[in-house]
Amino acid sequence: QIQEELKVNKDESMQQVSIYVNEGFRSIKEKRDYIEKEISLKAIDEQIQALQQQLNVAIEAEGQKKAEEQKKVE
Repeated sequence: QIQEELKVNKDESMQQVSIYVNEGFRSIKEKRDYIEKEISLKAIDEQIQALQQQLNVAIEAEGQKKAEEQKKVE
């Protein structure tokens, strides 16, 4: 009977350890996913800033072109 109780306790302990380890893996995966998302967002932000800068340069060039054309008309 004692051996049976020990076997049951051992099985329960193994289940608890398995649950604990799986929770640890889940937590690590969540943190990794969060970090990957943050890295992606940073890269996207950098691309947006570069595009915004290009847009500003194009708008400024267009404004200068229109000003020069206006001077020619006058």
